[in-house]
Amino acid sequence: MEAHERHASALSKGETSLQEPAGSNEPAPRQTRRVCVEDLQGASISGATIFLRDEAGLRECGVTAADGCVAITEGESPPLAFHARADGYSAGRSAVSPASADPIVLRLAPATRISGRVRLPDGAAAGPDVIVIAVPVDTFVDPRLSVEQLLGEPDLLHTRTLADSSFELSSLDPRKPSHTLFAAGQGCASAEPLKGVSPAATDVSLVIAPVYALGVRWVTPDGSTARVCNAFGYADDRRSKLSDPDAQWITRLQLQARLLGLGGDEDDPESYSDLFIACSKSGRRVSELGPVELAWTPPGYFEISESFMLPSLAQGLAIRDVLLSPSTDGFGDVRVSVHGLPAELLRASRIDTPLIVRLKDAKGRSFSFGSSSPQGALLRNVPSGRYAVSIDLLPTATGIPAPEISIAEGVVEHRVTVASVDSIELLPRFSSGVAYDGMLSVFVGCGAQLEPGRPLAGGVVKFSRPPYQLPIEKAGVVTLELQFPKPLGSRARQLIDASQQAPVVLELD
Repeated sequence: MEAHERHASALSKGETSLQEPAGSNEPAPRQTRRVCVEDLQGASISGATIFLRDEAGLRECGVTAADGCVAITEGESPPLAFHARADGYSAGRSAVSPASADPIVLRLAPATRISGRVRLPDGAAAGPDVIVIAVPVDTFVDPRLSVEQLLGEPDLLHTRTLADSSFELSSLDPRKPSHTLFAAGQGCASAEPLKGVSPAATDVSLVIAPVYALGVRWVTPDGSTARVCNAFGYADDRRSKLSDPDAQWITRLQLQARLLGLGGDEDDPESYSDLFIACSKSGRRVSELGPVELAWTPPGYFEISESFMLPSLAQGLAIRDVLLSPSTDGFGDVRVSVHGLPAELLRASRIDTPLIVRLKDAKGRSFSFGSSSPQGALLRNVPSGRYAVSIDLLPTATGIPAPEISIAEGVVEHRVTVASVDSIELLPRFSSGVAYDGMLSVFVGCGAQLEPGRPLAGGVVKFSRPPYQLPIEKAGVVTLELQFPKPLGSRARQLIDASQQAPVVLELD
C-alpha cells in the first residue's frame, strides 16, 4: 500500500528480533580539543559562544577566554562540527577531522544587518513578537524541523518584531550573497518566503497571513480515539499527496486511512502519525504538522475514506472527528530475522531504514514495514491469510524472494539468510580538503552505468550525517551516484571496485 511506503521511516522503531553483537556499544575514549575564534585578520575574539555538534545533536559547550580560545571535552561520540557566535560578527562553522588533534580555528567575518517591518495582507502592522528567521542562501534547512527547532540552529539567525512591527537581524555574514526570510507568529505565518534578500538590506517588507489549521482525530466505534499508523490525503481532484510540493492550493481534502498496528509500540508516539495540515486564508498550504499523540487503542484494523470542504473552518485550530470501521479479519504476527550480515556492518551502518519487509496476499493487499535494524523486525497485527514475502536489504540486495507464509493467531517465525555482504566507507571532501558532514543520498547500481540520465538499477541509501558506511556486495564493480542538498550541486557518479578495502574519497567541487 502506498501509504505504508510513505511512512516506512516513521515506523522504523518497531521491535527487532535480535540484539547487536557484544561490544558494539563500547564508548570511544573522550578527547579534549582546543577551539579558537579569530577575525579575518587573525586577531583573537573573546566572549564567543562555542557550539558542538555530534551524534547526540547540537549543544552549547563553552565561551572563549581573553586569548580567544577554550578547551572543549568531547561527548560520548566524536564531534562532527564546531560553531561559533560573537556579537558584531557573523556565525562561523568548522568541520572536524576525528584523526587530527590540532586546535580548531574558526574565523568570523564582521557582521551586516537586515531591517524591515512585518505586515498583514491589508497593510496593517503585524504587531510585536512575530519571529523573523534568516536562512543563508547556501544553507540546507530540513523541512521537517519546527520553528522552535530552527531557533536553536546556530547557522540561522532570528529575531522578534518590536511594538511597531519593525525588526532588525544582526550578525549576518557579508560573504553570503543573499538570504531567505520568513516569519511566524501566533496564528500567522509567511504568505510567501522572501528570497534573495541582501545581507545589508533595509526597509524589507514581510507579509504574514492568518493560518487555518485542520486536525483529524480518528475515532473508533466505541467513541475512543485511536492512533493511525498510515494516513494520507489528497488535495482537490488532482489527487496530489499532501507531502507533494505541488499540492499548494487546497479547497477540498480527501482523506484515506488504515490502522494496522504494524510494529507499533504503544509507548512510542513516533510509531504512529495523525494527519494535520494548515493553510492560509487564501487556501494556500503553509505546513504539515504532527505527529499528535492520542490515546492508545487495542490492536485493530480499520479503513476510512472521507472528503470534506476546508473553507468552513474557523480561524485557528479545528478538529474533525473521522469514524473508523473495524475489520472482521483475524490477526497474527510475523517475526523476520536476517542472518549472514557481518558484525562490523551492523555496528557501523547508519542507514535510517536498512531493512524493509513486504507482504502481499491474493486479494492484492500489500503491507510493508521498515526496521531500523538490518537484523530483523517484528510485524504485529497483520490480517490473517497467506502472504508472499520479499525482503529489501538496502542496498545490497533488493527484493529477496521467500516462500509464502500463512499468518494466523500467534507468531510466525521467518528466517532469511544473505551472503557476500561487506561495507565501504565514503569520505566526501571539498576540493579545499574540508570534509563534508551533511545529508547525503547514495544511489547504488551494478556495473558501469555512467551514461548521463540513465537510472541506476539498485537501491538508495540516505545518510543524515557521517560516518557514511555503505553496505555493499563484496564482488564486482558498482556505480555510486551521490546527491547533495542544494546548493552544493547536482548528482555526480563514480565507479568503484566494491572489493577494495580502503575508504572511497569523493571529491566535491
